[in-house]
Order: sequence, then structure tokens, then C-alpha cells
Amino acid sequence: FLGFFTLIVIFTALWVSLRIARGITDPIQSLVQATEEVASGNLDVNVTIRKEDEIGLLISSFNDMVNKLRNSEETLKSAYAESNRRRLGMENIVDNIKSGVISLDVDGNIIAINNSACSILNIPAADVINRNYKEILALIRSDSLQEMVRGLKLRTLGSVEKDLWVNVGGKRALLKVTITGLRHESSYLGLLVVFEDLTETVRAQKAIAWQEVARRIAHEIKNPLTPIKLSAERMLKKWEHKDEDFNQVFERSAKSIIKEVDSLRRLVDDFSKYGKMPEINKSPTSLAGIIDEVVNLYREFKNYNIRT
Repeated sequence: FLGFFTLIVIFTALWVSLRIARGITDPIQSLVQATEEVASGNLDVNVTIRKEDEIGLLISSFNDMVNKLRNSEETLKSAYAESNRRRLGMENIVDNIKSGVISLDVDGNIIAINNSACSILNIPAADVINRNYKEILALIRSDSLQEMVRGLKLRTLGSVEKDLWVNVGGKRALLKVTITGLRHESSYLGLLVVFEDLTETVRAQKAIAWQEVARRIAHEIKNPLTPIKLSAERMLKKWEHKDEDFNQVFERSAKSIIKEVDSLRRLVDDFSKYGKMPEINKSPTSLAGIIDEVVNLYREFKNYNIRT
């Protein structure tokens, strides 16, 4: 009886110990499998075993950790997608603007260059990316640009802007160059170089200016030509009709022609010397004399009755 009772106790103890062991090993095995899933990148794992002891607390902490990791991953994915969208948008904008843009790191190496910069400088992007900015300067012939770069204190630079004439590939161009130091708080991040080709703009402005000068010259030349023509016609008419007052008309007309020719000569001389229209010098003048000059030009025309 005692031996039988002892066997029952032993088997009962074994059964209870197995139950307790399984209550511990099964959740731990599930945790191990879930951990392996998480390690492989699967964050949709959730251990569903419910226990009220320390193992249950461990399972609950594991599930909370996985949920936080999953939320963090979603947040990171969303932030990365937004950052990538903005980056692509900014790259698209930079690549399509007409101004050349070059970005340099703290060591002066080129980390980005847009299409306009490559077109203006006549170089492919692959030849300059991750290379020092001095390699680009070697392709540009400009003493003023070299002097400007030598005078820059890169790590303390705020922003500097200057118009420079340069020679790139045998082509002379006027560039508006802006160099800005990039900073985050007190850290120096590099340089941003933005330049624009103003050559065609300057040419267009010069063309407009010359058009205006030509218009004014034509106007100034046309003004004296009218009295010259009228005076000559008046003299010819008097001469053809053998009028008695031909001598007086000839004198007045000749003086008028000489006066207007002198005015034209001064206009041409001033323009040839200074390349611009002469300044208008205002002075007191006798209106009666001007009126008489005009009346004398038109006095002999038929169907006109001029009274002064």
C-alpha cells in the first residue's frame, strides 16, 4: 500500500511538474518564435497567450514593444516618403530653373550640380560630381572670379553677390554670381553657388538703348531737314520767277540753311565723341525771332494766309 501510494505521489508530482514546465516553456517558445519573426522584419507578430504571472507580464511587454516598433516603422516610412517627395520636388525645381546651381560640402567638393549649370559651363555633371571646385575654376578664364574666390573666408561667409565677365570654352559671358554659406546653428555645412547668364539680357538692353538713341537721332536730324528743304525750295522758286526780292529771300534762306547745318554738325560731333545724345541747354530766347523764322519759311506758299 505504501509503495502504491508512493508511486501515485511520484506520478502526480511528475504530472504537476510537466504542467508547470509546459506553462513556462510554451510561452517562452512562442516568444522565441515571435522574436525571430520580428528579427526577420515582420512586425505584425502578436503573442496571444494570456497569463497572470511574470510570464504574462513579459508577453504583454513584448506585444507593447512590437506595437511601438510597428508604429515607429510606419511613422518613419511616412516621414521618408514625405522627405523623398520633397527631395524629388526640389531636385525637379532646381534642374529646371534657368540659373546654375552648385552645392559644395565642407571640403569644397561638389555634391550637386543642376542642368543649367552644366549648360552654362559646358561640362557634363559626371565629370565634376564629388570633385573639388577648383577643377571647375580651372575651366573658367576670369581674373575677377579668381580674385573673388581667393578673397572669400568660406567658413565665416554669409552671402556675396557680384557680376563677372568670364570666358568659358572660348565664349565670353556675363555671369551674376551669388555665393552663400550654408549653416545649421553654429555648424558649417558647405556652400551654395547660384549663377545666372546675363549675356543675352545685357545684349537686349543694349539693343533697346540703341533703338532709343536711333529714334532720337532720327528725330533730331529730321527737325533741321524741314527748314533746310523749305528754304531751298523757296530760293529755287524765287530764282525761277526772277522775283525782285530774290536777294533778300536768298540771304534769309541761306542763313537758315547754314544755321540748321551747324546744328546737325554739332549733333554729329557730340554723338561721335560721347556716344550719346547731347544734353539740351535751355536759355532765354526771343520768341519773336523764332516766329519770324517759321513765318518766313511758309510765307511764299499759296493758299496760306499767315498773320502775326
